[in-house]
Amino acid sequence: MKFNFKILIPSFNELKSLKKIIYQFNLMKEIDIRRDILILDDCSTDKTKIFLKKNKINFLRNNQNIGYENNIIKGINYLKKKREKIDFLITFDADGEHKTKDMKKILTLLNPAVDLIVCNRKKMNRYLEYLISFCFKKKYGIKDPLSGFKVYKYSKIAEEVKKISSNFYLSEVVMIFKKKKYNILNHEINVNIIKNRVSRAGGFFLANKKLLKFLFYIFR
Repeated sequence: MKFNFKILIPSFNELKSLKKIIYQFNLMKEIDIRRDILILDDCSTDKTKIFLKKNKINFLRNNQNIGYENNIIKGINYLKKKREKIDFLITFDADGEHKTKDMKKILTLLNPAVDLIVCNRKKMNRYLEYLISFCFKKKYGIKDPLSGFKVYKYSKIAEEVKKISSNFYLSEVVMIFKKKKYNILNHEINVNIIKNRVSRAGGFFLANKKLLKFLFYIFR
């Protein structure tokens, strides 16, 4: 059964890895990069816009930096206004952490009975992420809610996005879907560990502060 899907790739000054991702997706017969991909350019200053325009890749550019979570939420709301026929929405980070070859497997898992797939990482960048994954699994039965590689049934995320705040990496959507008793699956993935990574949540202390807040949020 063939499904219509859209891959949202939030990006901020990640042109080098974004080019590689686009190139690798372009080699996959399952993906039409001009139809199936939408880049969410969060006011990058590294010529991302020039590259996307030159290669005729669909993108939505912010006039100012609004942050990772707001960027994804804005992208989902943009698609709602476009009213395209979409069965599944996939989010995939632009920093090179996710392996594009995993997308092939994910596309085979698309199924009308599935509402959300969380691609849980074997390795994570911070110890707090491991702790959050462990605690979330204990309470909700799902690993790695902070993963940026997720698959949503479009009709469900289009409805629930209005309930999501921008405070917790869009991870509270997993809690919302769980509360609604939607069908949620985990799919384990390998990742590329990025050395000297600049956090999408800010500097070291800000990122860890945000992670701690989310940990408390889980058990509120």
